[in-house]
Amino acid sequence: MVSYKPKAPELSASAAAGSAAALAGASLPVSLAAGALQLVANLHAREHASRALRAASALALTTDLAGMTLDQVRQRVEESPQQALLLSEVLQAVETTVLDGKVRRLAEVLATGLRDVTAVDVSRLHTSVLADLEAPHVALLRLLAGTPDALDEMDVERREQGSPGWQRAHLALRLPTLGAALDVVLAALQRHGLLMELSVGGFGGGDHESARFVLSEMGRDVLSGLEAAAATLQPDC
Repeated sequence: MVSYKPKAPELSASAAAGSAAALAGASLPVSLAAGALQLVANLHAREHASRALRAASALALTTDLAGMTLDQVRQRVEESPQQALLLSEVLQAVETTVLDGKVRRLAEVLATGLRDVTAVDVSRLHTSVLADLEAPHVALLRLLAGTPDALDEMDVERREQGSPGWQRAHLALRLPTLGAALDVVLAALQRHGLLMELSVGGFGGGDHESARFVLSEMGRDVLSGLEAAAATLQPDC
């Protein structure tokens, strides 16, 4: 990958003075306001360049996976509004992630949609799902793909009676760093149909804590695609 360090834009003296004065009106010292403005400008420039580099790298990878040239890609998106929309959505998702496996998987999805216009609708669905997934979501998918241990004797009995899946309490124990954000991650996966919530009867009466979560077929497919994409990026031993 090409290494590029963007030069941060320098604020003109007049612009800096005017902006600093405006911030000073909010009870900030002028020197602090000017320094904060320059830091923000530097961060914006660096992030803009980083996003552009990720998008360009993903597009280059897509052409390789699709067996197409950039000119052929350009021709496809100029002739097909659906493929143009897919390209835009994939590049947006690529620009806002740091997960290399996700970038690779998005490039694979885009390559499929560019090769075959009849696959665009499904490719856009996959792109919508992948766009919302980051490290916490992938960690939870991996956990749900495994076999849960029993929490207590009642859980052992339920397991013997054929009750599948993970209880929320068990997920919280395995992913303690998520804290209350666990519910946010679960909701995102449910929204995309990647997991199912199974109500389980018993003393809890089927409440949220006693419900069990299992991966859907789509969830397993998405996880499999992400892991296969990440595996291709691992250096050969």
